[in-house]
Amino acid sequence: MSWDLIFALIFYCLIILFYLRNKKKFEVQGGFFFIYRTKLGLKLMDKIAKKDSNKLIKKIGLILLLISIVLFILALGVYLKNFNFILSLPVLLELGLLLFIIGFVLFVSLKKLQNISITTAFLGMAFIFIFLIVATIKLILNPASTPALAPVIPGVQVSPELPVLGFWHWIIAILIIAVVHEFSHGIYARFHKIKIKSSGFAFLGPILAAFVEPDEKAMEKKSKKSQLGIFSAGPFSNIVLFVIILLISLLVINPITSSQLQYEGVKIVSIEKNSPFELAGLQPGMQITNINNAEIKNLNDLVLEINKLKPNTKINISTQNETFLVNVAESTATPNGIYLGVSVSPVKIGFKEGSKILGTIFLWLSQLFQWLYVISFGVGLFNLLPIGPVDGGRMFLTLCNRFTTPEKAKKIWTYMTSFCLLLIFINLLPYLIKMFSFFIHIFI
Repeated sequence: MSWDLIFALIFYCLIILFYLRNKKKFEVQGGFFFIYRTKLGLKLMDKIAKKDSNKLIKKIGLILLLISIVLFILALGVYLKNFNFILSLPVLLELGLLLFIIGFVLFVSLKKLQNISITTAFLGMAFIFIFLIVATIKLILNPASTPALAPVIPGVQVSPELPVLGFWHWIIAILIIAVVHEFSHGIYARFHKIKIKSSGFAFLGPILAAFVEPDEKAMEKKSKKSQLGIFSAGPFSNIVLFVIILLISLLVINPITSSQLQYEGVKIVSIEKNSPFELAGLQPGMQITNINNAEIKNLNDLVLEINKLKPNTKINISTQNETFLVNVAESTATPNGIYLGVSVSPVKIGFKEGSKILGTIFLWLSQLFQWLYVISFGVGLFNLLPIGPVDGGRMFLTLCNRFTTPEKAKKIWTYMTSFCLLLIFINLLPYLIKMFSFFIHIFI
């Protein structure tokens, strides 16, 4: 029995019933894009767009900034070993960074945040564009290499380092990310005195989306910088959301989840290129059971054995199926002077006694938060690609219009869109081939 399939059927049945009952309020475009317009959130957008005049919000932001500075100073003291503190160095840094980001967003004016948003967006556009080109060249030269893009679909193992995406994790993550993205566009549209006609949700086939509909004619009359500020707000908010959710996961969700679980064994998550582990033949997914005949039951056992190692020596690493001879390399970047080039994680075997219900809840939450920050970062960067109607494409066209005629700008924008779509198709081709093979296997 597939619970994901059952949940999906229930969810889409409810959506169909909602559509049938409110059919007149839906607008259908192209036969598969269903739009439901509302006025939800418009008043809140207005309030946030006027936050600069709210002294209480600025005071809260300033207090959080001051607390974050204190935490950074404490972290420096712990790092220099001037004193001991109840919180560890990573926790002090993570908590300090979380409070700093939230405090900064609350304290700094929307006009200054807009400048940061535009700068971040163009840097992100350059990064994802170059990254996509490099990854595509690698994929063409070596079809076995990992594509730069992956379809985020329930039930698909996107990466060995990530859990399989569940249906509710997918729906909730997409909804939160889309709402934050579109809401940010709405805030900056109102900040620039542009009317928001409506907000609402939409379905592109089975994919859930949210939208905010500003007055496009009024937006075209605004300065290029104002337009860039509105376009960049969505991707920038997704990147900020990525950092905040990641920090909350590290500080709260993951520690509570780990305290409810039992672990036994250590699994290889990733291996660096040309590292001792890769040269020895070890691969991600293997479980380390012994080092030099010493049994490895958990991460503590692994750390104890690694601390005994010396550079330029040979060790036996045993997995569940075979033993590998690893040459320990020398490194000046590690405390014990050795280099192995591997990252590992504990292997979960179940919940502690009496922790099944709480453990199940927090394990579900930890996976939700993990997908939230992964998808939020991916959506933020993907939206910065200079493609057609997405935010990056609109920013790119606005920038081109700044330096050339509208006709030439449109032509450059069209060429760039076509080139990026070709890169995307090449990177998605391995998944499309797998999907095609899957359906062929089913029907033949």
